[in-house]
Amino acid sequence: MRFLSLSLLAAVAFGAMKYPVQVPSWTPLPFPFSTGMLLCLDGTKSDCKLSISGMQGFDMTAAKPGLVPGGVGNQTLQALNNIEAVALAAHSSSDNFDECFVMLARDPCPGPPNPCLGSKLRSC
Repeated sequence: MRFLSLSLLAAVAFGAMKYPVQVPSWTPLPFPFSTGMLLCLDGTKSDCKLSISGMQGFDMTAAKPGLVPGGVGNQTLQALNNIEAVALAAHSSSDNFDECFVMLARDPCPGPPNPCLGSKLRSC
């Protein structure tokens, strides 16, 4: 992992270009980051690596994106669909993926949400 990170930093230092990927049909994010990033070694988008991270089971086409209903199964399917949408926006597909790392976590404080914090946040 450290070698990969250093090699990517070296690639950027020696002329590689980074291009943000935005899915046209998605609501623009109110954050200063992209859903995907292309790192192109030759600067011409012909020899590139696509990085996608932080995908969750959100319906990104909604006016106000939020988790899809139906539990972890539906949310996992939506996250995978979101990853595919970013790949397609970058003129690629999941057929070209060489690695996919998935993390699942239990809710540390199950129970009804705290109404003071909103429907998505819980206090423990």
